[in-house]
Amino acid sequence: LQRDLRRWERTRPHLTAEALVRLGVARGPALGAALAELRRARFLGTLGSAAEARAAVRRRLTRDTGG
Repeated sequence: LQRDLRRWERTRPHLTAEALVRLGVARGPALGAALAELRRARFLGTLGSAAEARAAVRRRLTRDTGG
């Protein structure tokens, strides 16, 4: 458990807040939620690169806007 906690503390999302804003994520709670989601995905190993993270964000934005 301690090892996982230390790993979580060191885990950072592949993208920064500014990168997310450039992709179209609104500042505010949506930005924080997106960063948390990307951090969790990286920790779990479901997103292995920044390119995969960008694609996931674009899919989410498309889905959220109905488009």
